[in-house]
Amino acid sequence: MKKFITDAFKIALIITGNKRWSIVIAILYLTVLNMATIYGLLHLLQGLADGITKLLILFSYPYIDISIALMLGFNTWLLTPFDSLY
Repeated sequence: MKKFITDAFKIALIITGNKRWSIVIAILYLTVLNMATIYGLLHLLQGLADGITKLLILFSYPYIDISIALMLGFNTWLLTPFDSLY
């Protein structure tokens, strides 16, 4: 996953030319992709277990903000030494 983040950072750096905005764009892009992947997998596995339907509640309105914040925090944690990107 870190390789994908660095590739997204390189593309954003070429487009924007600004290092800070490139990091923000890369983290936001990866967060959207992770959320879509998790949501899709939960829908595919919905009939297998009862707990999965309860996890889908995290993607409803009041709880989606918490889910997005957790995913943003996780993706930022993966990139904590931002100097390694440069």
